[in-house]
Amino acid sequence: MSLNSQFILILFEIKNPNIIIDQITEQILYRSPQKWRVQAIQAHLTYPIELCPHCHLTKLVKNGF
Repeated sequence: MSLNSQFILILFEIKNPNIIIDQITEQILYRSPQKWRVQAIQAHLTYPIELCPHCHLTKLVKNGF
C-alpha cells in the first residue's frame, strides 16, 4: 500500500500547514521472535522554533525526551 503526504496528514489529523513530510520509508524490524514491517515518516517544520509553545521556555525538548 502506498502512502502519500496528504493521506498521512489527514490520518493523524495534522492541520498545521507548516509541517512538511519529507520522506516515507518502509523498514523491517526484527524483535525476537517476531518480524515487524513498519512505515517510518520523516517530517520537518518550515520555520525554526525558539520557544516552547506551551511554557515559553527557551530550552526545547525534542520528541518528548
